[in-house]
Amino acid sequence: LIPGLALSRAAGARRVIFEACGPLMTPKLAEACALAGLRLQLAPPEAEGQALPVRVVPRWDELLYRPDTTHQTPDDIQAFHALYGDLRDLLLARAQKACKARGTLDTWQRTDLLVLKRSPEHPYYAPGGAARFSGYGRGRRALLNTAEIAEHLAGCGHPVREIDLGTLPLWDQIMAFRHADLVIGARGAEFAHLFWMRPGTTAMMFATPLQPENNASRSLAEIFQLRFIAPKVDDHLFSVPPDRVRAYLA
Repeated sequence: LIPGLALSRAAGARRVIFEACGPLMTPKLAEACALAGLRLQLAPPEAEGQALPVRVVPRWDELLYRPDTTHQTPDDIQAFHALYGDLRDLLLARAQKACKARGTLDTWQRTDLLVLKRSPEHPYYAPGGAARFSGYGRGRRALLNTAEIAEHLAGCGHPVREIDLGTLPLWDQIMAFRHADLVIGARGAEFAHLFWMRPGTTAMMFATPLQPENNASRSLAEIFQLRFIAPKVDDHLFSVPPDRVRAYLA
């Protein structure tokens, strides 16, 4: 998504073509295109496997993968900012404007900690469903006691909010991460939103089993100067005692 938007704007395009991603993800594509000032056009199903008059863009996370455990170099970081910095600034500004107009900006400005509750599985993305690649939200992996963790942290005096990003429009997702000092959750696509966070803030991603480890979220943290904590867990569906979460942050 991010490379497609960046290249489309650089080329002076007015519309961008993406494949449909199902009933939950396609609306997010439309919201992203709207923030970028582009019109979304969905590729027709019959076009799959055919040559389209479009440029095929690489996944941005290919720039972030470090299965060999190496880190982002200064040149890597500079190149990433050169590719996506202008688009990031634009989307941040427009997301803020959208939230302010809808009355939600103050909510995110007053929330320091986010505990990420993964969305429930959806039939479209479930095994045997219509999605080309199955698995969504809690159907893949989840931190199961997010409410308990949020309640514990709130009791310690932190302005905390448990959120399901799948229920929020993209502009609210962006502002939630932009204003958070700390985000906590299980490995997942939600951590692509480290892209919006401020330098010096913290991301705690519980690292569910993955072989080989791709270190993509760690790379984003390095690019944007975030503190990144990735405690390993042994299962894809798991709980963590709230006091242990606090200990990891010490």
